[in-house]
Amino acid sequence: MAVAKLQTTDSRAAASERRIELVDLVARMARELDWAGAVADDCQDAIGEISEHNFRHGDVVRLQALDGLTQTLFELAGLCRRLSVMPDLGSAPASITDDIVLGDLQHRMAGTSPDLDLGDEEPELW
Repeated sequence: MAVAKLQTTDSRAAASERRIELVDLVARMARELDWAGAVADDCQDAIGEISEHNFRHGDVVRLQALDGLTQTLFELAGLCRRLSVMPDLGSAPASITDDIVLGDLQHRMAGTSPDLDLGDEEPELW
């Protein structure tokens, strides 16, 4: 038991010493935001196709917020792309991604797993 605790402590110490280059992190963030924007855009199109079913005005207004979300995601992706080509952004501790709840996303942001072709993947909803 003491050996396992020591190994866990050692692996945490190693992880806390590891650094993530911020240019790499924001480039990964841009790809994720582009994917999320594309999904939101597709949802918006689907809603438009079914909206012929006479939604109430209040429902339509709520659904139109998806347009704002889509635009926001694409704007944030663009900002991340611009940041990713800036010289000398520095680095951050690898633990900066530890609070990301979605496991696959956390590993992609940390750079500990390869980027996925997000266009072919189902969204990780929970």
